[in-house]
Amino acid sequence: AAGMAHEINNPLAAMIQTAISLENRLLNVDKIESNIEAANKHQIDANNLHRYMDDRGIPRMITTIKESGSRIASIVRNMLNFARSTEAQRMPYDLVTLIDQAVELASIDYQQKKQYDFRGIDIIKEYQDGIPKVSCEPGMIQQVVLNILQNGAHEMHNAKVDKPQFIIRCWYQKDRNMVAIEIEDNGPGIDQATRDKLFEPFFTTKAAGVGTGLGLSVSYYIIVEDHDGEITEESEPGEGARFRIMLPAI
Repeated sequence: AAGMAHEINNPLAAMIQTAISLENRLLNVDKIESNIEAANKHQIDANNLHRYMDDRGIPRMITTIKESGSRIASIVRNMLNFARSTEAQRMPYDLVTLIDQAVELASIDYQQKKQYDFRGIDIIKEYQDGIPKVSCEPGMIQQVVLNILQNGAHEMHNAKVDKPQFIIRCWYQKDRNMVAIEIEDNGPGIDQATRDKLFEPFFTTKAAGVGTGLGLSVSYYIIVEDHDGEITEESEPGEGARFRIMLPAI
């Protein structure tokens, strides 16, 4: 993971920097002295150039390149976090805060290609008071919660659920000294054959190019192998799905 991330980082940095340079040289023709000199040298009218670029959607294309580059950079950071994950990096953390941050990330992760807006999903929070902290790598736990939320949103959208909702619960199970996170949706549910393979690498029910089948298998690794916890799923076709994460409390 670390090797792949570093190999991706170099051309990615060049791509993002070039996009920024294009933005400065094309969209700020009349604001930067060197741009003005070059435009005058070749007798280019800045206003006409702006109108042409607007007509051809060039500002939007440059913005897309920058946003896509940032998205790749985020993925690379996650890969490096996996590679660097050690006990020393863990810290006491409030899971309720992590959950709320993941929900916020999901709400701003809307993309036109997904054809749905996470902000249209009703979020019901049922948090117990006085939940102890857990020792965790917060970015990884947040990634697991975000992955479950995004998968659920995708399934509810595909099933055309009239009033999609998530119920997110968090409580302390004192007899086991573990903190539980439960994420329940009112989507189409999952049949038994799919549930049997849910956490297997590369297993996906999504169309080609939409899902890799790695999200839940990586989530399983993060919770079970890296944080000594548990992750399970309960579902019946037509009755939604419920994921439960258990992490040792401090």
